[in-house]
Amino acid sequence: MMAIYHFSAQMISRSKGQSAVASAAYRSGERLTDERTNETKHYKRKVKPETIILSPFHSPDWVEDRERLWNEVEKSETRKNSQLAREINIALPFELSYEEQNELILAYIQNQFVNKGMIADIAIHRDDPNNPHFHVMLTTREITPDGFGKKNREWNDRSLLEEWREQWADYANIALEKAGSQERISHLSNEARGIEQMPGVHLGHVAHDMEKKGIQTDRGNINRERQEYNAVVIDLQKYREEKEDLQKELARKQEQQEKVERFNTPSELIVLKRAEHVLKNEPSLSNIEKRMEQLHKLESKVEENIRFLHSNHEKIKEAAKHYETIVVNEQKVKESEQKIESINWKNVFKFSENRKIKATAETTIAKAQKLIHQYNTELNSYRQQFHFNTQKEFNTLHFEHSTSYRTELESNRDQLSAIQTEKELLQNAKTALNNAEIRQQEDFLKQLADQYPEHPEIQYLEFSAAKELDKLNKQYQETIPIEAIQKAVVEIKQNLPKEIQSQNIGLSTLEGILRAFEQADREMLREREINQQKTNKKVKTQKRSHRGI
Repeated sequence: MMAIYHFSAQMISRSKGQSAVASAAYRSGERLTDERTNETKHYKRKVKPETIILSPFHSPDWVEDRERLWNEVEKSETRKNSQLAREINIALPFELSYEEQNELILAYIQNQFVNKGMIADIAIHRDDPNNPHFHVMLTTREITPDGFGKKNREWNDRSLLEEWREQWADYANIALEKAGSQERISHLSNEARGIEQMPGVHLGHVAHDMEKKGIQTDRGNINRERQEYNAVVIDLQKYREEKEDLQKELARKQEQQEKVERFNTPSELIVLKRAEHVLKNEPSLSNIEKRMEQLHKLESKVEENIRFLHSNHEKIKEAAKHYETIVVNEQKVKESEQKIESINWKNVFKFSENRKIKATAETTIAKAQKLIHQYNTELNSYRQQFHFNTQKEFNTLHFEHSTSYRTELESNRDQLSAIQTEKELLQNAKTALNNAEIRQQEDFLKQLADQYPEHPEIQYLEFSAAKELDKLNKQYQETIPIEAIQKAVVEIKQNLPKEIQSQNIGLSTLEGILRAFEQADREMLREREINQQKTNKKVKTQKRSHRGI
């Protein structure tokens, strides 16, 4: 599913038999009573809409009550053909999360409608996963602390509707870009965008019934021909868009290459070339980070393999020692049994000595058998893990392991070394790109500083603030004095209510530039102070050295 553009607007009017209260009930999913008709409206939905009411700062508190808000609207309209509210229906981009969609809605509605004086009743509908959208009902009269005032006819201007349509595309595209999506939408029609599709013709009920029965009609044939034509047009348009995207990507890569060549040293260029060979792709920060993440996972896997090999090796060594101990003790049992069998009990003169020999042998047999049983029991876990039963099977396993262990260990270590070498190369490439970025910023700040010779602190300015200042200068095609920005901020604050100052994009941008200049000035003074302290220390050292001579 791709981001789509849909923006439709209509008036909710009594002449159409509509009610503002009923319309609000339908869109919000709430139970609302229309005081004018004494009817209660409730349209139950499977998924409850998310709703919010935004209003100008000077509105009375009751506007937050949806039922009272729209009943007050109904009361303020006395004519039978009164326009009660304006409704706008807008599709939401699939590529944005719910939270990102909500942020987009609130920013757009606040700036485009509420800041102009309208009350906005928003209902977000997500009951159909293939059609996320929101409705906003807008008041048509100006609101005062005492209630609704006169109608604002300027809000009916057709050009304002076109501006709202265009602004929605702009706001949505900014949100898509911020979310990392490549999708974009446009408010322009197919014709305005150069997509020359032909409209179909209306069949009429007779032709429609015939077509439904499988009987072709002249009108049906016209539509089929136009559908085939439109399919070709769409394919061509898709080709043009892909070609434009390719050209943009090539231009971006060319710009990136020029930047790299200009702001990187020869040794850094060699590193970046090697990184490109390793990545088999452009050595950009995103590509490097992606590959570094892959290498990190691969490195963890190889290290786990090495630990597994070591662990198995130690276990097999331990099992081998167990078998050695068993063999030794089995031999002790055999030798002790032979000693007992060889005793000559007929020699009465050695009766006492023979009893001692027998007792010692029996003690040795008991201890040996106990150890044999113990180590045999401990071997059970190894038998289960390595799948052997007899000592002969273990000896085969031991031989195979001894043959493969060193080879596998060496192979994993070589792989680990290769990963670490590649990571080091990519880290160096990342450093080279960051160096180029820093040098580019320094170059940019130097060029900007040339425009402001009376502000030496500009070389300490945050890059983001410097870009905003440069953007401002390009917008007005002149170097804007810092004093002029300070004056503009004062004037805006004087004319803008405190409640919505924080929502004004222009004001926050200008204030950000001024704060950055203040910070840059402090940084400059601090560096000068440090340098002065170093100079004073050096002078004192030289004086002491001179007195010593």
